[in-house]
Amino acid sequence: SDRLRAILMGEGVIIDPFGALLTLVLLQIATADSFDPAGPTNWVIVRVTTGVAVGAVGAALVWVLPKLVRRLSSREISLLIIGAAVTAFAVAESIAHESGLTAMVVMGIALGSLAIPHREEFDEFQESIVAFLVAAVYVLLAASVSFDSILDLWPRGVFVVLALTLIGRPLLIFLATWRSDIPIRERVFLSAVAPRGVVAASLASFVAVDVGGGLGGDTEQFIAIVFVVILLTIGVQSVYARPLARALKVQPVKTVIAGAGGVGLRVATRLRDAGRPVTLIESDEDAAVRAREQGFEVFLGDIGKVDVLRKAGVAEADTFLLCTAVDDRALLAA
Repeated sequence: SDRLRAILMGEGVIIDPFGALLTLVLLQIATADSFDPAGPTNWVIVRVTTGVAVGAVGAALVWVLPKLVRRLSSREISLLIIGAAVTAFAVAESIAHESGLTAMVVMGIALGSLAIPHREEFDEFQESIVAFLVAAVYVLLAASVSFDSILDLWPRGVFVVLALTLIGRPLLIFLATWRSDIPIRERVFLSAVAPRGVVAASLASFVAVDVGGGLGGDTEQFIAIVFVVILLTIGVQSVYARPLARALKVQPVKTVIAGAGGVGLRVATRLRDAGRPVTLIESDEDAAVRAREQGFEVFLGDIGKVDVLRKAGVAEADTFLLCTAVDDRALLAA
């Protein structure tokens, strides 16, 4: 459902920088000669404040510049966003070390809420960049782990994975959703599926290098157990996540509307007022921007193309409405 998607995305994106900061704070406490509560607290406040401020400024610049410089192409918009992100990260890191990740999260959330020209083209470009960078991190992590160190974890590594997935994750979800209005079926799904990925992998290598002397011969096994946890949980959960969602009846129920013109917007507004999630597909960029300004999720593209329909989630939608005057494209989409 949309709520589950929002929770899992928030857990995977928003919590990552704060989890990274918490890891670094605990690392400082563990390696410090004496414990002073004011030190870690000030450290976190400075990093979070710096990241939020720099990320907000970076997003504001990306939003303002296309309005000042008209007719920027999709390529130029993509280069502008990438350049602004790299600059914001570098500025945040130069002001306060380890604040760059927070700046990127804030900037990403802000840009996702703003009307940016050529968003669809940039999203495609971003998917390629993200896939490459994530793959690079995993390759580097795997290169630092020998096959023998993974075999040495048997059967302890499996027990760790089972403890995290069968005990730790359900307990965490139970505590986090205590006295909330989240249905029990959605809680079960959240207990069985957890985002784990690139930030955890990167932090494992960082911690191992930073305290390698303290871990002694266990440094490689420390990285290996993180690698095993990520590998097994992602591998297993990717197999049963969709069947489990169907069994628990928590799959998204939404309407996809082709056309964000007058008729399409009126239909979408009534459906949204009735509490039903709505996604719009529109080929005209001005109409798409107007629909986004009203708070709708809009995919810019030709409804006659399969990849556009797939990205809009037509396969998962229970209703697909054609509210466009272009008959040949509507017939092709149907």
